[in-house]
Amino acid sequence: MENRRGRGNCRGSLKEVNMKNRDTTETGGDVHESRNGSVELKGRLRLRKKAEVTLLISHLSSSVAEPHLSSYLYFLFAPTLIYRDSYPRNPCVRWSYVTTQFLQVLGCLFYAYYVFVRLCIPQFHSVNMQLFNLRVMVLCIFNSILPGALILFLAFFAFLHCWLNAFAEMLRFGDRMFYRDWWNSTSFANYYRTWNVVVHDWLYSYVYRDFLWLTQKRFRATAMFVVFTVSAVVHEYVLAVCFGFFYPVLFCLFMCFGMMFNFILHDRRTGAVWNIIVWTALFLGLAVLLCLYSQEWYAQKYCPLEEPSFVDLLKPRSWTCSVRSSRAAGDA
Repeated sequence: MENRRGRGNCRGSLKEVNMKNRDTTETGGDVHESRNGSVELKGRLRLRKKAEVTLLISHLSSSVAEPHLSSYLYFLFAPTLIYRDSYPRNPCVRWSYVTTQFLQVLGCLFYAYYVFVRLCIPQFHSVNMQLFNLRVMVLCIFNSILPGALILFLAFFAFLHCWLNAFAEMLRFGDRMFYRDWWNSTSFANYYRTWNVVVHDWLYSYVYRDFLWLTQKRFRATAMFVVFTVSAVVHEYVLAVCFGFFYPVLFCLFMCFGMMFNFILHDRRTGAVWNIIVWTALFLGLAVLLCLYSQEWYAQKYCPLEEPSFVDLLKPRSWTCSVRSSRAAGDA
């Protein structure tokens, strides 16, 4: 009986909080309907920006105090990268919601395993049977579009939606804007802002804005270049640690095509055609990543070096390795 009463109170309190938030947001801005049919409140974004400005002014005006240990520990586990002494909190935890989110993460992992086993491993295992050339690369990229798109959707749903929402619910973290409608983006500039709001807020607050503050707002293009560089280096470092080899494909795509598309497909590009172009570029980019990293993975496995030098560690093994040549060398 106590559990049922607790659940009822939790639901009731959550409804009250949602109604209060709805009242404050409706008075703060207009309501508009997005292209996917969902209703988005402009007031929520305005209130969030207003709260960030208020916190910034209060921190600058007051003396800097050391954070409490409890606040710092909460920040380490909260789904955010920006430290605050206090965050908006929900009144209770819905453990059924947490369980559902973790089960969905588990389901995404099983589905990703199925995609790799059925669509990736047979293809890349046979690719390494021949030398690397342009024909093999083109076929590999086009065959990687479908599994690359599936992995994109699974990674987005599993981490940015389920995983972050589960931790936010357990910690009663109130700000659940981990992403926005990036699938409706007609420009890569908007896609970068809406795909991962958590990382975007950190890059904007601690890299872009601080660089403009140091240069007195003179070099905005350079600040954007620094943001792309930091993001590319961190992403490439994570992949190098996970895979166990250095192959800067993601870094090159970020710094070359990512920056180029950011200026070409800017916010003034509107219309369904530009959304199709963004999706096409995403699918091709993911296919290139999946193809080249998978080839390098199998090349590192089939053509190991006994005493590799520093240059050998930087040189892609898949450019010169094939299963036939390695077997012939072993037989000789």
